[in-house]
Amino acid sequence: MKRNWPKHLGIGLLFFLATLLMTFPLWIQMGSVINDTEDGLLNTWILSWDIEQIKNGNWRHFFDANIFFPHKKVLAYSEHLFSLALIALPVNVLFDNPILAYNAVLLFSFFMCGFAMYLLAFYFTSDHWASLVGGLIFAFVPFKFAHLCHIQVLFAWAIPLTFLAFHRLMSENRLRYLSGLIIFYLVQVLGNGYYALFLTFFLGLAFLYFLILNKRYRDRRLIRRLLIFVVISGVVAAPFFYPYFVVRKEMNFVRDEVFWADISSYLASGPLNWLYGTITAPFLRQEGELFPGLIALFLGFLGVRSLRGISGEKRGRVDRLWTFRRLNRIINVLILFLLGVSLMVVLTGGTSGTIWGIPYSAKTPRGFIFLIFMLFLIRLTYDRDLGRRLKQKFRGPGDTIFRFYYWMGLLAFLFTLGSEIHFFNIEVFPLAPYELLKRFVPGFDGLRVSSRFFIFVLLPLALFASLGFKTLKERMKGKGFRVVLAIVPLLLLLEYLAVPLPVYPVPVKDQVPPVYDWLKKYGGSSAVIELPLPQPWVNMAAVEAPRAYFSCYHWKRLFNGYSGFFPPVYFEMLYRMSEGVSRETIRDMQALGIGWLVFHSDQFEPGQARCLLAELKASPVLEWKAALENVQVFLIKPEQSGKGLESPSPARFLSVKGWEVKTSIGHEDAKKMIDGDKDTCWRTGRPQAEGDAILLDLEAPTKVKGISLDMGTWYFEYPRGVLLEGSLDGRIWFAMGREADYRPPLQVFLDPRAVSCSFFFSPVVTRYLRITTTRSGPKEWVVAEIRVLGSPD
Repeated sequence: MKRNWPKHLGIGLLFFLATLLMTFPLWIQMGSVINDTEDGLLNTWILSWDIEQIKNGNWRHFFDANIFFPHKKVLAYSEHLFSLALIALPVNVLFDNPILAYNAVLLFSFFMCGFAMYLLAFYFTSDHWASLVGGLIFAFVPFKFAHLCHIQVLFAWAIPLTFLAFHRLMSENRLRYLSGLIIFYLVQVLGNGYYALFLTFFLGLAFLYFLILNKRYRDRRLIRRLLIFVVISGVVAAPFFYPYFVVRKEMNFVRDEVFWADISSYLASGPLNWLYGTITAPFLRQEGELFPGLIALFLGFLGVRSLRGISGEKRGRVDRLWTFRRLNRIINVLILFLLGVSLMVVLTGGTSGTIWGIPYSAKTPRGFIFLIFMLFLIRLTYDRDLGRRLKQKFRGPGDTIFRFYYWMGLLAFLFTLGSEIHFFNIEVFPLAPYELLKRFVPGFDGLRVSSRFFIFVLLPLALFASLGFKTLKERMKGKGFRVVLAIVPLLLLLEYLAVPLPVYPVPVKDQVPPVYDWLKKYGGSSAVIELPLPQPWVNMAAVEAPRAYFSCYHWKRLFNGYSGFFPPVYFEMLYRMSEGVSRETIRDMQALGIGWLVFHSDQFEPGQARCLLAELKASPVLEWKAALENVQVFLIKPEQSGKGLESPSPARFLSVKGWEVKTSIGHEDAKKMIDGDKDTCWRTGRPQAEGDAILLDLEAPTKVKGISLDMGTWYFEYPRGVLLEGSLDGRIWFAMGREADYRPPLQVFLDPRAVSCSFFFSPVVTRYLRITTTRSGPKEWVVAEIRVLGSPD
């Protein structure tokens, strides 16, 4: 048997050199710069946290990361990156540099994506140069450079290796290939949650496809080994995914699909690309840089076309009348014309005017797309030969293995388009296949970016491009043609070139601000809050991601944080702090159990910093401890015991049976406040205004001592000022309580399932209760359930 490993190593060296070329100048300063100071620093912190837990063997609290104090399992607010941490571990141990470890994983991901795809392509082509082409496409396509800040998206090299091990297992059924399948599958699913779902879905389809097609379901030995794969993979992966289900349930985290691909996204390469960045800018949308390059498309098409003859099927010809042929030409010309007009409308923004006194307007290509669709349907109704040819073309290769990859690519393409199919931002089909995944396959309803399915468009494309390149080699004779083919890899790199990559300096080791070393030495076990907090949804990543990164140098619990989700208590503090630091907000910090306040005076306006600093030093709750390079450190004195949230006792909530409820606005939903279902609510439907009111009729005079307004999942839509009144006859009212500037205790936001606004007063007999807002506010007023607290006789 001919040994190929020396040539494989030579190809590996080429991928290493290509990685250095395509990531210039990142690798030159990889210990002190990063490609992104937001998500890049977030992922640096995640890798460092993982490594710290691995080194300490702290598996029990692996997900209890140090941000968003006092919450736990906060690592599950984003990707855990466990597989990536294993690769970063030796670099971190040797050099104690989180930035170097992060960049090492990033460069390794580029290199391994290419080499792994090369190995899969070589399995099918037995051609080193053709497989190199496939590896370059999979490694350096513009999609990868558009996701430089998402290191988990770059980490895709175990996908082709998983399929390589799968094919070897199916063909040879050896234990070593089963081991490889388990290892590579776990490496991938424990490195990226998106790819975990995508790979599991397509690998499951591969199991079914090849077992049924080749009648291997009767092979008991193979079935046993596949069951072993399922059991071992499930047992190992379950502890890494279970916390996500727990957090989703406990925190009511729901993520809607936000980023999907438009069909035109397959024309967008991203701004970093030298060749296509400017040309394809009109098609650009966030998470939609999916143009694979002209060379890849040409070679991929050639590869698919070269495989059509394998099935032995020939395309039948149908004699058509001369009139039909002429009509076909007319329709084809019209379709091409309408496509050109649609493209011009998109590129120019449309036009309007009059022709011969008749007004016209073409601001969007919607009408032209509809006409193209109708012309196609008209031709399909009378041209039966077109239907046959379309069926044969889209059926894919005759070879069963390549047909699977062909349909994988087509299906993944449809999935990238999201729940509705759009073309130039126009909805052309209201229900897409991805919507079925969301509804019927667990896990997909929690994904935000369907366009990342592109990785499974890219894998078949790279494979077919390798086959296409091999076909060219076999058909072209002569030195001239072979020279052209030899430089195709260089042309691919030129087509994908995005250098110089953006890099930003990051403090490491001794360059880290001294306050973090101070916290490490003197901070004890108390949690920390760093001010200023960002404005809600304004530069949150720019402010908080560096703090998460700097926490790698002290590992104290932080109230601050940045991740894919934010807990309600954090956001509520942001809203309160946006109005300024006050005694109340300092008391909130104290009530949460935060021990240290770090005040970055250089991050405030100079005058504001002086005023706030004077207020902090005057607070009886704070004790000044240190001043370190524009940073002041304060100790937050512990809250006296017995001052936490307390429920009055004895007490009971009254039954709502027989009650009537009316509102000053939103009358149709008033009954939802007493239906016993926290998933339904009454709401104002506009920002709350002074005078909005809820009127309760308790049916009979009742002795009460409190009211609780349960918020359900609408945490922040509480009343900003409240007047509570009672009445025995509905005409004469007496005041029971008033909160002119109401804010619930911050602690109630710690459990999103039980956020409520509670008001207590001296026991009073009343039949009617009226709750009226005394202040206007920027948010709605929402109530899921009203509960009235009775008083014992």
